[in-house]
Amino acid sequence: MTGNNDMIFCKEEALSNAEIDRATFRLLAAFYNYNPDRNFIEALMNLTSGSVPMNGISSAVSMITKYACEAVRSDELVIELKRDWTKLFRGVAPDYGPKAPYEQLYVNSGSLKLISVLAQEYQCNGFAEYMEINNRHDYIGTELAYAAHLASLRLTALETENFEEYSKYQDMSDSFIENHPANWVGMFCEEAEKHAATDFYRGVLKLTSLTVTAKGGSDEFLF
Repeated sequence: MTGNNDMIFCKEEALSNAEIDRATFRLLAAFYNYNPDRNFIEALMNLTSGSVPMNGISSAVSMITKYACEAVRSDELVIELKRDWTKLFRGVAPDYGPKAPYEQLYVNSGSLKLISVLAQEYQCNGFAEYMEINNRHDYIGTELAYAAHLASLRLTALETENFEEYSKYQDMSDSFIENHPANWVGMFCEEAEKHAATDFYRGVLKLTSLTVTAKGGSDEFLF
């Protein structure tokens, strides 16, 4: 293909990638930001991965959906999930679970500069959702939600054919993931998996680590 056909082809591929990134990072953020209830668990029964079983992503999704199918029929399993969520993601006690999933703890930084940098980036790019999340700027769920927000900005730029804006947000997205989630989330997931009591959250942790490493570009997640 040449000329305008190249642009059309590239735009469609970019749209697809941005949509996949937005859906994937939104899903991952939800796992960390919300203590699971029955409605959330029921929605996950229909979660699927794409046809490319890259790096075990399909296996991780299978662990989540299998547990979800069992949990929707059991109050006891729902309570077990809630307990696991609290233990894994809230940093209740050092001897009870992993270190809380804050970037500052995993990059061994006692400086407030990281929080300031993140706050400035969030504000400059219109990411108001971090206030609704009601957690630290460097919390795993906040960073993943911001990655989804950047994917939304890429989509908007493509839909309005503002390719200069799209390029800016694509570079921003790549840089943010590389310098923030990819820099520490894998370490957290590895540590947290040792404390996970349910296959549901073992799957979530595997899916998170693999997606952040690959930037979510290989499999498509659909409800």
